[in-house]
Amino acid sequence: MQIECDLGATVSLYVDYLRKHFPDHHRPFSTRMISAPESARAEAALFTFLREHCTKVEPHEIPGLGGVDFICTTDDYQFLVEVTALEEDSVARASGWSKEVPAEGGAFSFENVTAKIRQKVSNKAAQFRDSPLPRILVIATSHHAGNVLLGRYAAQASLLSDTSITIPVDNPTGHSSLTTDLQESVFIRPEQGRIVPCRQSISALLFVALHGNECSAIGALHPEPAKPFDTEGLPNVPFARFTQWPPSSNRLSVEWIVSSPKPATHQYRIFDFDLPESLFGTAPTAVNETAVTPE
Repeated sequence: MQIECDLGATVSLYVDYLRKHFPDHHRPFSTRMISAPESARAEAALFTFLREHCTKVEPHEIPGLGGVDFICTTDDYQFLVEVTALEEDSVARASGWSKEVPAEGGAFSFENVTAKIRQKVSNKAAQFRDSPLPRILVIATSHHAGNVLLGRYAAQASLLSDTSITIPVDNPTGHSSLTTDLQESVFIRPEQGRIVPCRQSISALLFVALHGNECSAIGALHPEPAKPFDTEGLPNVPFARFTQWPPSSNRLSVEWIVSSPKPATHQYRIFDFDLPESLFGTAPTAVNETAVTPE
């Protein structure tokens, strides 16, 4: 029987796992726990999350030289995962949403963190080059509003950038539409009137909200990566993707690979790290459409 635990216990279990099976990784991780604690906690949480979906997950970074955090295996399919974090303070400043949980409810406004996401992806893109395997970049946060700030909208905005409602000036009662300049899109950009792919070293993004007893994940697929990611590798995770690629007439639409794009939730559990975790099943599609106004 598996016993539920909190994130602190999950980190302790991961430290024990590294000490026992990958001692060369134990010291660097202990150092990260001091220098970058939120990234270290995200790494430990993602290790347990991936173990629930894959038959085998192992550290892949070469101590002292760098590389990607994990290599994951599901049957005969393999992919790489790199984990990074948007720190609570940074998220709070960018969104205007305090990292303190309010004592009382109430309405307030906040900003999306699409620009922060694009910056993280830009900083990590070079780390994935030259790998023969598909590569996933995980962006996690411990901010208590992570389910909102790194949720369904974040996945769609990573593809389209933030959108605006456009109404024709000469006909204010006419048809309105959603438009985007693609300024913060992580995988595509406008070029000479066309929309072209960029940051092709990354196959997909995974947005993860870390909480005290669980984490949740939702993703976005690159339309034209160097190495495409097969979502059967993480069948319980909903991924957003462009409905048509390349787009026609500067119009883009986004669909979900599962019919109900609710983030996949993982409850932290105490279990034997030497045993493989079970696999899960999957399902198909829902659509969203946005017009593009490339510069």
